[in-house]
Amino acid sequence: MALVSGVGPLPKHKLPGSILFKESFYAGLPHNFHKCSKCLDRNSPLHVVSKTEYIKFQLWARHSNDYNHIIGNIQLDRNILINNIPSNMKYISFPNNIPNADYEVYKDGSRINGKTGFSVCILQNNINIENLYKLKNFNSVFQSELAANHRAAIWAAEKNSTINIHTDSLSSISALKSASARYGFVNNIKKDLFQLKHLVGLSWVKAHIGIQDNELADQQAKLATTTGVDKDIPAPRSFIKRTLNIYMINEWNEYWRQYDSASGARVREYLPGVSPKFLIHNEFLIFFLSGHGPFPQYLCRFKFLDSPLCVCGEVGDADHYTFCCSFTQKFHLLKPADAHKKAWL
Repeated sequence: MALVSGVGPLPKHKLPGSILFKESFYAGLPHNFHKCSKCLDRNSPLHVVSKTEYIKFQLWARHSNDYNHIIGNIQLDRNILINNIPSNMKYISFPNNIPNADYEVYKDGSRINGKTGFSVCILQNNINIENLYKLKNFNSVFQSELAANHRAAIWAAEKNSTINIHTDSLSSISALKSASARYGFVNNIKKDLFQLKHLVGLSWVKAHIGIQDNELADQQAKLATTTGVDKDIPAPRSFIKRTLNIYMINEWNEYWRQYDSASGARVREYLPGVSPKFLIHNEFLIFFLSGHGPFPQYLCRFKFLDSPLCVCGEVGDADHYTFCCSFTQKFHLLKPADAHKKAWL
């Protein structure tokens, strides 16, 4: 059984495989090695992962306000119950083309430099009626694509006109056709579009093959990320995941800084913080950084050898063999000054 804070015991067959692997792997290692190795193999400690998953569950599934401070009190999209939604409103399918439609519409969503927006280019007789909208930084491209479809259809209803929407986003078309979509944002759009099916044709076009109007929509979508009219859309689940990943790294770093042991202090001389991007493939570098390896000093500590001394008579630790042992002289590295250790790697 494994304990998850605030949830209670979970049977092992319900735990993610990665957690079970960590449990079985680290169970056979000395306790001090667990924490150093997690820094070097970029695996977050289990208690930090469990805490993060619990917070994610509370925010998304339980709609708890207890952890809103972590996500900046931002309004979240929610999963909704779809059992009572009529089946014809779950699956929204438009004709590919409405003959003699009043307007042809090309739209696109974009996310660039952390900013999100969408464009709706409404064309008639080579005249472009532009609609540019800027979303919040936490909104996704998927949301921007769906919002563009929605805005085009609402515009058609306001003008009592028929339109053909051309989009290079298959995901937005698939979401409208999916009977299992549970996001509140998606289903609210479906509800509106269901009433407007007679005004809208919707078809997919391939991106970046030289369709002039589609390229125009793409350029305008990029422009919309900075100059568009502000539009509010709830944050998607991916925002929680991104935010909590940052939170987990911060928690891991705090745990790492507070960890007090000789091995932890040694690794911190070279690695002051942890990062999921830092990954060491060389086992000998791990031996050196952690001080845990085939060294007499380390093996004596755990009673595998009677003496911590090298055959040369000095203490046989990682630094000894790397920098000064007479038997490894031709492999020696220049020992860095303490002030330069963090830049040595």
